[in-house]
Amino acid sequence: GCISSAYRVTTQRGRNFFVKKGSGGGNGSGAKGTHNGALYAGSAAGFRAEAMGLRAIGAAVPGFAPRVRGVSGEGAADSHGGDGGKILGVGGARFGFPCDNLIGTPQRNEWVGPAASAVGGGPTTSAWIEFYKARRHAPMVALAAGQSEDGRDRGRGVDEEIERLGESVCAGMGRLFEGVDDVPASLLHGDLWGGNCGFVGAGEPVLFDPACYFVSNSTASIFLAG
Repeated sequence: GCISSAYRVTTQRGRNFFVKKGSGGGNGSGAKGTHNGALYAGSAAGFRAEAMGLRAIGAAVPGFAPRVRGVSGEGAADSHGGDGGKILGVGGARFGFPCDNLIGTPQRNEWVGPAASAVGGGPTTSAWIEFYKARRHAPMVALAAGQSEDGRDRGRGVDEEIERLGESVCAGMGRLFEGVDDVPASLLHGDLWGGNCGFVGAGEPVLFDPACYFVSNSTASIFLAG
């Protein structure tokens, strides 16, 4: 891989396995004063998040993602609750994912929306707007304005104009969804491009290296169209 070391391991019985090795470090709990400080490309926390995404895709469409045999430190707790093996049961009614993951920078996925077990629980347009504001728009605005993920100045000054424009977009975001029915939550690969898909066997498609989360189905359509 371009970030992690990748190997093909062949056993004495002739079985082939793909092994991905990173720089390690961190238990995914995050350091005080930072957001998920241990989550970076090649970290154990990053691999655990990737494995959970692969299992979620495999649960949704069997055979559509590589089967994960094991991950270093897999016993560590997830950031936001939920079992990767039962992801469809806890995720489809809300937006987010059981853990944060990576798409260039750490991607925040804390759940937004009612629990699947709640009376009348299910994805709503208001929950999707809140998820997009808090988990996608605001972190990107902060980075563009010169802040670190925990809100500190990164050393080059905070661009107040970018902050003002970002707040203005957030304030008007609800108007874009006026009259829209409740938004279904769909599982998104999250980083789908030509380098993260391929073919196996007799030409069956397979996806890998995901940054999964449950998202508005319109976002999933935009990714595919792009």
